[in-house]
Amino acid sequence: DLANLMTVDDLYSERVRDFRKISSYLSNRSVLAIDSPYGNGKSSVVEALRSKEKEWKFITFGILSTTVENVEYCIVREIGRLLESEGIYSNPISKIKSFFSHDFACCVGELLFESPSYEDQLKNFVTDIRKLGRVIVLNFEDIDRVTDTNHLNKVFSICDSLLKYEAKEKDKYIKVIYQCNVEALRKLFGGKNGDSRYIEKYIPHAISLDTLAGDFFRYVRDKNVEKYTKIKNLDFKFLSERFKSVLVDNELPLLFDGHTVRGVEQIL
Repeated sequence: DLANLMTVDDLYSERVRDFRKISSYLSNRSVLAIDSPYGNGKSSVVEALRSKEKEWKFITFGILSTTVENVEYCIVREIGRLLESEGIYSNPISKIKSFFSHDFACCVGELLFESPSYEDQLKNFVTDIRKLGRVIVLNFEDIDRVTDTNHLNKVFSICDSLLKYEAKEKDKYIKVIYQCNVEALRKLFGGKNGDSRYIEKYIPHAISLDTLAGDFFRYVRDKNVEKYTKIKNLDFKFLSERFKSVLVDNELPLLFDGHTVRGVEQIL
């Protein structure tokens, strides 16, 4: 449990250092990417941050469960739900959602009655977000697993707009975390006629997590002796193609180094 890392052995000094860097950076800046291969504990680090910053409000988005057509709508809707749960009812929300819902009749009505523009509505929305008086963290998982750059461009664009209207304020209440493998993201945007440097506009900084799967396995093993006693007597032949293993004195040490935390978790 990364939330308790401050009290475990020095074995975790690297991951504790990563966590502290992430916490410190987000206390002073608004946008950060947590860079690591899929399954290496990015979500666990965010959960640790949630435990530490108890006054912050986290909204997690599974981008793979959205579409290129509705992702902006989903982002605004979830922020609106959070505000309403705290007793803040934002008038611009319905107007903004109409822009993203492709509601033709509604859009025509906005034009006929000369309602405030989308940008004005978004600016007012940020004002309502700030009324909460607490940090809202928009946490986007696995953005590198989306194959359509248009999908990600919409995410980047709306987050960038929200941050833009808060830029001149001394206290920043909107923060964005992108969980991803930065190299995979660069490859996605660096495809045919693309430019991998494009993402630097929206992700100015990334903190990479070390792969500590072997260390995590040893920690879990040592803290769960009874479970490990049962595990070591099982037949692990089915793992032979994925992990090297040797049978010594009736024990079965599995060499997990180089594999992800999630891979280790699945085996345990």
